[in-house]
Amino acid sequence: MLDFTADLAPGASLLVHCIAGISRSTAATISILVARGMPWRAAWDAVAAVRPCMMPNARIIRLIDDHHELGGELVAHLQAWWAAWDVRERPINTQAGSVIIGQHATAVDPLLDANLS
Repeated sequence: MLDFTADLAPGASLLVHCIAGISRSTAATISILVARGMPWRAAWDAVAAVRPCMMPNARIIRLIDDHHELGGELVAHLQAWWAAWDVRERPINTQAGSVIIGQHATAVDPLLDANLS
């Protein structure tokens, strides 16, 4: 994935997606942004601004942390992010394109469009 995105021109757009746009795609987008020179915290915040319901995949985050030699900072941030969510409000995937947060069903776009400028 990082090899594929390495040759994108500055300002190019890239569509990153998974089924619900919450876990794998958000983690992948963070990694792509970090690989393109964005500090991990800025990458996290940029993705969270677009997908506030994000819950990046923990295994992928660990791989990102290791690959980019972040010293466990990204993993620790994910753990803090999860701890800050009330259990009753954690997103639960019910089907492609929908998420339940608490008792409210929210339609979500299953695609995450990240501008890589």
